[in-house]
Amino acid sequence: MKQTKPPLHPAHRTMPTAPPVPTAAPLTGTRTIPLIGGPAEDVIVDSDGVHLLAGVDDGGVLQIDPTTGAARRITDTGGRPLGLLTARDGALLICDADRGLLRLDRTTGDLAVLVGQAEAIPLRFCSNVTEEADGTLWITQSSTRFGFEHYMGAVLEHRGSGRLLRRDPDGTVHVVLTHVDFPNGIALAPDGQSLFFAETTGYALARLWIHGPRAGELERTVTNHPGFPDNLSEFRADSADSAGSTAPVRAWFADAQQRSAPLDLLGRLPGVIARVVWALPDALVPQPRGLVQVTAVDGDGTPVRTVRGTVPGFDNATGAVELDGVLYLASKDHPCLLAVDL
Repeated sequence: MKQTKPPLHPAHRTMPTAPPVPTAAPLTGTRTIPLIGGPAEDVIVDSDGVHLLAGVDDGGVLQIDPTTGAARRITDTGGRPLGLLTARDGALLICDADRGLLRLDRTTGDLAVLVGQAEAIPLRFCSNVTEEADGTLWITQSSTRFGFEHYMGAVLEHRGSGRLLRRDPDGTVHVVLTHVDFPNGIALAPDGQSLFFAETTGYALARLWIHGPRAGELERTVTNHPGFPDNLSEFRADSADSAGSTAPVRAWFADAQQRSAPLDLLGRLPGVIARVVWALPDALVPQPRGLVQVTAVDGDGTPVRTVRGTVPGFDNATGAVELDGVLYLASKDHPCLLAVDL
C-alpha cells in the first residue's frame, strides 16, 4: 500500500550557481544487463572478485555474472535493499530502506537485523555502510523524516534530515552527525584514517577524519558538484588503464540526476511554493532525466575522471562500481545494469 506523503517543512537556503558542463554526447562501448525483480539502487563487486551484487525493487538481492548476465537470488529482505557491502567476516551487509541494516550469513542463509534504530529513531532509509579493519561500521541514514519512497520530500525541503551512525564491534550504536544534507554513499579511505560520504542535496563529497590528530574534523573535497551524488563505491585498484598498467586506487560515485536550477531556486523562494510542488502527484514533479554521469575520486577525495553521456534506455545512475576495466552502473529507474568499457 502506498504511504501518505509526510508534511513538508521547507528551509531557506541559497545555493551557488551550478558550474557549466559540456553538452553530453552519446556514450560508446556500452551494454545492458537485464535484472529480474526490478531496478537496482546500488551495485557492488562480490567477495569473489568475479560476480556483482545488486538489491532490486522487489526485495531480492541478486548475484550476477557480468559476462553472461546470469543471475541468482541469494536472499529476499522483505523490504527494499539499497546499499550493500561484503563484510570482512564474509557476511553481506544490506542497507534496507524499510528494515534498517541487515546481515546475511552467506553460509547458512540466515538474515538478521543488525541495526534497526538509533537513539529511539528507526533506521528507515538506511542508505549505505562501510567497515573499518576492526569491524566498526559506519552507516548513512539519508533522512529521519522521509522514507525511500518519498525521497523527493527530503530534496525539496532544502533541510538536512540525515544522520551518520557508527556501530562499534561490541554492537553499541552511536549517532555521530545529525542534520546532514541527505548522506548517501560511504566508503573508508584507503589508509583507514578517514571516510568519505556523499551529501546528495549538498552537491558535495564530505570527508570525516576518524583517527589520528585530525579525528573529528569534517571537510568537503567536492563542492558545488553539477549533479546529485548518490552511492559511492569502495576504493579499488583492480582494473587496467589504456596502457595496460595497473590502475590507481579510486572510488566512483554516481549522480542520481543532473543539477536542477529550478530546485536550487526553490530554496530561496517562500516555502509555500515547495509545498505546492510536493502536493503534486509524483508523476508531475519535474525531474531531470536523460543523462549518465559518474565521477571517480582518488584516495584524497579529489576527482580524477568523469564519465558523462547519453545512453538510450538508461539514465540517472544511482550506483557505480569498477571491475576489470568495466564500469557497472545501477539506476533506481531502470531494471538493468549498464556496463561501460573504460
